[in-house]
Amino acid sequence: MGRVRQARKTTARRSGDWQEFQLIDWIRQCTQNQAIRREIHIGDDASSYRASGTMNELVTCDAMIEDVHWSWDWCDPRSLGYKIVAVNLSDIAAMGGIPKRAHLVLALPWQQKKAVVQPMLRSLIKTLNRHQVVLAGGDTVFSSGPMMITLTLQGEVAPQEMLLRSQAKEGDLLFVTGDLGAAAAGLDLLKQYKKVPSHYTVLTKKLLAPIPRVEAGRLLAHSGKVHAMLDLSDGLAGDVRHLAKASQVGIRLYTEYIPIALATRVAARHLKKDPLFYALCGGEDYELLFTASPKYTSEIFRLVQDKAKLSCHIIGQVVNKRQGIYQILPNGSRAPLPAGWQHPA
Repeated sequence: MGRVRQARKTTARRSGDWQEFQLIDWIRQCTQNQAIRREIHIGDDASSYRASGTMNELVTCDAMIEDVHWSWDWCDPRSLGYKIVAVNLSDIAAMGGIPKRAHLVLALPWQQKKAVVQPMLRSLIKTLNRHQVVLAGGDTVFSSGPMMITLTLQGEVAPQEMLLRSQAKEGDLLFVTGDLGAAAAGLDLLKQYKKVPSHYTVLTKKLLAPIPRVEAGRLLAHSGKVHAMLDLSDGLAGDVRHLAKASQVGIRLYTEYIPIALATRVAARHLKKDPLFYALCGGEDYELLFTASPKYTSEIFRLVQDKAKLSCHIIGQVVNKRQGIYQILPNGSRAPLPAGWQHPA
């Protein structure tokens, strides 16, 4: 870890004229002239560079800020420590990679208690150890707040196995692992109840303790059968758009085939929400969304369901870019896809 230092007090200014992905696009445009021949730039789940030898290095970074990404009203320290690792692991999984090293930046309010920080860090380190990831360094600062935790995760992948979101092919099927919308339903439940009823804890666990699909990502990457892949963090509707934009394709999404667990449907009815809204727009599912040729369907299901012990579903098809991005409703009619979830800028 780096030395402890006091952060200078600054006044943060929030912009009302753009949203998160507009900001990312603007940064991408500004960095286009920095292109280095073997690098992958802003837009995938992790950056990649062939530093030496036969493997590509993967690097990803996620930040979580108190009262933006979590609240102590519904998130405990151990869950926070676990989740900051899980969301980074999910990015490495989406590229088909093997996680290796982590660097932690921890910004703590002066008044933060050891009773919060120590169990959070124990959980973080335990989760890294479980995935054989070394905590290699980082930095700590104290300030007037709020608390912020940032983890940078490095991994590696063979160049021929690395999966990008830009390689989807017209005619591919669109696959997804697991079920969708549970994390968003869990968040609404945590906001409504001081103590969430026990039959809904499967949903709150999806939010607080998502399972990064590292094994499934490796199996799919090693198979050579997958064209494009990313993880679902911004809601299915938003991430389908990311995939389509990066690959310059259109997407036909069949809403009746989107996997939504019974618990999510029951909670949605209780919360007076459409379960499909949670699946399309909710975010933080951290499942894998990927494309492959129809001829490999049996092999894909064998890898994900039999080897990774994870459910897998076909939910759409990649079409020509001119056809656009749209959903097919259960009655066969065609409708625009709603916007996905976005952080405010």
